[in-house]
Amino acid sequence: MIFRAGVFTREMDYCKCVQYIRGVCGNTGERVNSAEDATSNACSRGDWHRRCLSHVRTATKLCIGTNMPRKARLDIADTIYHITCRGDRREPIYRDEVDRRNWLRILGEVCKQHRWRVYAFCQMSNHYHLVAKPLQATLSIGMHSLNSVYRQRFNARHMESGHVFQGRFHSEVVHRQAHLLELMRYVVLNPIRAGMVATPAGWPWSSYWMTCDTALAPSWLDTQWVLAQFSDNHTAAVAAYRRFVADGCDGMGQAPNGASPPAADAADTAGGSTV
Repeated sequence: MIFRAGVFTREMDYCKCVQYIRGVCGNTGERVNSAEDATSNACSRGDWHRRCLSHVRTATKLCIGTNMPRKARLDIADTIYHITCRGDRREPIYRDEVDRRNWLRILGEVCKQHRWRVYAFCQMSNHYHLVAKPLQATLSIGMHSLNSVYRQRFNARHMESGHVFQGRFHSEVVHRQAHLLELMRYVVLNPIRAGMVATPAGWPWSSYWMTCDTALAPSWLDTQWVLAQFSDNHTAAVAAYRRFVADGCDGMGQAPNGASPPAADAADTAGGSTV
């Protein structure tokens, strides 16, 4: 049954759909008592059955409309997320070093206010990557603060108005530590994948160089945890981290676990993006 199967979230939508199907199918000389009848074996004659199915699809679109709820975002405390957000119409979200430093300062404010830990980040031209763990259920509110405050400062500085980011941010839960390490490598290799630089050390706007030289890392970037995954000795850990990232250059173009790179990354690669 359509309503019971969850196609309709409200009984009113279901009733509207039934009325629509009755009105349309009535013109065929057949009788339809309910939306279920339109998809049941009672509609056994092939051509009319196919028309009924088409009417059900149309009715679903027309009658539900904007009443379909947006998919709820997972917002779980003490959970690591891979977060991406790209510019409106894939336009650059950073125009110079001042914009990039402003974004980093705002990220630091968000981490302090909402208790976030960041393990990796990378500022590209028209998007950014974050690997972060909110210690409380503050993913959505923290991202709202990050993007809205940056948008205000970006527009004020460049004397513009309107959107800077396109739609909602994208987030995925990182379930396993092995996946986390691969993801952190994938994030800092994005500038090489996009053809911006030849080595990860050549891109100053990622967490790579901060992880290699922890004296340069801000307090919100948890480089100690990252390096501890490679060795208890700091010098050995940094060397192992460098090798781990360098080894990833052989598998360019593949996201962790073989997934396709995010669309924003593909845009940078294909479009010869402006830094």
